[in-house]
Amino acid sequence: MGEIVPVILAALLGGLIWHNSAGRIRLLLSAVAVVTSGAAAIIFSGEFIKSWVYLLPDLVEALFGLTIGMAIGRRFLRHRGTL
Repeated sequence: MGEIVPVILAALLGGLIWHNSAGRIRLLLSAVAVVTSGAAAIIFSGEFIKSWVYLLPDLVEALFGLTIGMAIGRRFLRHRGTL
């Protein structure tokens, strides 16, 4: 159950990023969203107590979620970004 958290969180952030930003700021916000989602998952699950190596799979899962969120945003949300 805990492995779905970074995917869902990053997907939500990906949709918001796609809807509200453009250009380089979108790339920067995407990187921040992936790191934040992965770090939140490892901290809330308590895996960081054992080792921070568990952050790597969570980052990959967050990247996957961000990609899904941006794809959904591109398909269904009207783009508002102007930067």
